[in-house]
Amino acid sequence: MAVALGTESAVTTAAVTTAAVTTAAATGNEDGGEGGREGSGRRRDTDVDIRSWPVPTECRDDLEKIVDTHVIRPFLVFDVDGSAIAPMDIASKLKGALVECSFSLIHHAFERDDSFSGLIQQVVILRPAQIKPPSPYKSATKPYHPVSLTPQEVYAEEQRAVKAFALPISSPAAGPSNFPTPPSKFLVPHCDDILMEKINRTTRKSGTRRFQPETRENGRRS
Repeated sequence: MAVALGTESAVTTAAVTTAAVTTAAATGNEDGGEGGREGSGRRRDTDVDIRSWPVPTECRDDLEKIVDTHVIRPFLVFDVDGSAIAPMDIASKLKGALVECSFSLIHHAFERDDSFSGLIQQVVILRPAQIKPPSPYKSATKPYHPVSLTPQEVYAEEQRAVKAFALPISSPAAGPSNFPTPPSKFLVPHCDDILMEKINRTTRKSGTRRFQPETRENGRRS
């Protein structure tokens, strides 16, 4: 159970997401006496007699061991309507619920080291656990949707999408376009330009002469 500690008798709101909740808090040597007793060895009015608690048979021996060595205090949990929740119902009621937890914080000063301990006073359920619809994948008939397109069909869909969203480019032969010419960084270079750039990049790496296309001017080869 997640509880944020604060000042004495502070009240905070926390979400309880675990069912590992005990029905009583066991403390020892709280008042300096042996086994959590006061110095006179008598019980306090707030102590709970657990000898007659209805526990399972396999837990009876463990209960007898803590009767005379621990002080047991009730874990007070109240429902939304203010009614007290029975110990056997606490775990199911708190799981997933939004609660208000009241507790006291005790500060122990031991020379240079400090220690803190908290004592839960009561827990009030503000909102019960919300029932969520079960996941379809946890049912006996799990949903299954096989892939409907082959890789070739996926490629064809991509090509159609490119043609549908590509910007039109103006050219002198086609005349002016109704759309503005996009910046040069958005223009797709011609395949011949790409090939020439690859050839020049390869020759630069190998240290050979830069490739130049052959042209003819006035009958001479350049």
